[in-house]
Amino acid sequence: MVVIPINKCLCLNTLNRWQYERGNFSRARPLAEDALNLCSLEEDRDLVSKIHDVLGCIANGTNDAVLSMRHTKKFLFIRQEIAKDQGENDVLLAYAHNQMGCSFMMADRYEEAQKYFLDALRIWQSIPQFLKASSPRFSKALSSMEYANLGLAYWLQGDFSLASSILEEGHSVREEQFGPMDTESMRYPT
Repeated sequence: MVVIPINKCLCLNTLNRWQYERGNFSRARPLAEDALNLCSLEEDRDLVSKIHDVLGCIANGTNDAVLSMRHTKKFLFIRQEIAKDQGENDVLLAYAHNQMGCSFMMADRYEEAQKYFLDALRIWQSIPQFLKASSPRFSKALSSMEYANLGLAYWLQGDFSLASSILEEGHSVREEQFGPMDTESMRYPT
């Protein structure tokens, strides 16, 4: 008999992400919480960060600003530590900054949110694969959410002109990659 080791944390995280992406927040949350309780930060920082991400996203989807901020701060902190240890930025660090901005938006702290969206865009620009037009997994269009969120932050503060120019810039970046009226996913590669 062959015994195949199963990473229960990874399985639970895959299930909670699947439930979350289908809008089943009430099913996703206990799976994510179980995964977080089972998974050790020392064992797998990457996985723990992703679990905090899902819990932060669920909190956003259920309008729980306190939980959103708590889990997204942990997600961002872990991604910053990973980037520091690796000596380079990655997609999930950019994404974590975007998510932190979303948490601040939920708390009506738009100026703080702007900072995180701008940081996310700067991080995207520092990722070598992002800058290569021929890279199959990366493209400048992956930063679409950051442009949309930054534009919304400016709009909510009444700076409609800047909001419009940011949104138009993001739209141009996306059209350059995928053409007009694209149907490509805005999901980040992991």
